[in-house]
Amino acid sequence: MGAVLRGWMRRSVGLALATPQAGCVYPMPAEDVGDTGAAPAGGPSTYDVRGGGVQDGNLATVRDVLVSARAQGNPPAFFVQDPDGGPFSGLKVQAAAGVDLPDLAVGERVTVSGTVQLHAGRYQLWLTRSSGLLQQGQGALSETVFDEPPTTWEPWLGVASRLSSLSVTNCPDAAGDAPTDAGIGLGGPWLGTRPAFGDVYEGVAGVIADPAAGLALWPRDEAEAGIATPGPGCAQPITALRSLGLLGQVTVPDAVLSAPVDRWGGSFAQDADADAADAGLVLAALESGQPGDRGALAGLLENDDGRLILSIGQQPEPTPGDPPMPLLLPELDAQAIGSLVRVEALGIVAAGPYGSWRTDRGLSLSAARLDPLPVEAADHLTAAIGTSRPLARWHLGPDPAVRGRPAALTRPPRPRVPR
Repeated sequence: MGAVLRGWMRRSVGLALATPQAGCVYPMPAEDVGDTGAAPAGGPSTYDVRGGGVQDGNLATVRDVLVSARAQGNPPAFFVQDPDGGPFSGLKVQAAAGVDLPDLAVGERVTVSGTVQLHAGRYQLWLTRSSGLLQQGQGALSETVFDEPPTTWEPWLGVASRLSSLSVTNCPDAAGDAPTDAGIGLGGPWLGTRPAFGDVYEGVAGVIADPAAGLALWPRDEAEAGIATPGPGCAQPITALRSLGLLGQVTVPDAVLSAPVDRWGGSFAQDADADAADAGLVLAALESGQPGDRGALAGLLENDDGRLILSIGQQPEPTPGDPPMPLLLPELDAQAIGSLVRVEALGIVAAGPYGSWRTDRGLSLSAARLDPLPVEAADHLTAAIGTSRPLARWHLGPDPAVRGRPAALTRPPRPRVPR
């Protein structure tokens, strides 16, 4: 395991990460650098701020640092790095709302004056006005090269870094960052082609950033993404998504709705060629749809206690078609959620909550779509067709729009009362 600094100078850097000395409190500067036109002498370094050497809420001026990533976001933020590089040499500068930042170039030398802020467990510099940023011309930015990932990436936040190789282990999250085998995400606002499951990158570089989901390597342009070898990707059938354990931004290339969309935007879908009970999922944020609608579905896939829930991003343009054929299942489990199924010999035991009925098969039966069948306790359904739904227990929701009459109802003969 090792790291090397690259730039106008190159030298070895050990990975014994000493925490910057805390407890050294620097006096509050009398003026911001923008008011004086020059950086005041002395003051804390990036190491001091990152290590808590300046108290939360105090003003601090960090002099002669290099921009390691230009501004992005709203309000904008950028990263700076000490010219010597190394652990804890990077620092995030967060601008307050309404602060106009100039165009900053990577490697530009700046002096920044702002308020030290402890945010999400990390110290950063809070820039409250544009006069707190002094541009001082172009410098030479060092790059730290990692042949092997460090034990923790936290000390390298804000540092320009390069990895020899990494592989993407899942699909991108809502922000577009994908997990990797290097213990860090990969993505960011400047990467045009999003990483996907199985992609392998050689010689990828960027800045270590702090998106909401955790630390990530953000290439600052397409060239820094290095050489990428595509993997299987995140456009997969539901069965493959489930078996591979993929989550995040995915696409199901060919799916069919197994139930109508309810008033809350919820529905269910399964692979169009499904022949097993592991091909269904729950849909959310869908504007409209009917059973049999077929097409591609794209969105954010999450696992909620075994239930796969796909929150639709861009609304699909499906082709109307026939509803899927129900699967005959002897037993139901979590993998059946979302699939259209047929359950034989279903006995009604008692009334359940929210208008449902408890059955002798360990699942409940929705009464919302059973009209005009007046189901009662002790009734018996010779066949029930519907979509397996995730409620307190397994929940079968028969739908007349799917198969006409949802179930064949039989009742035990009533005893004859002698006159």
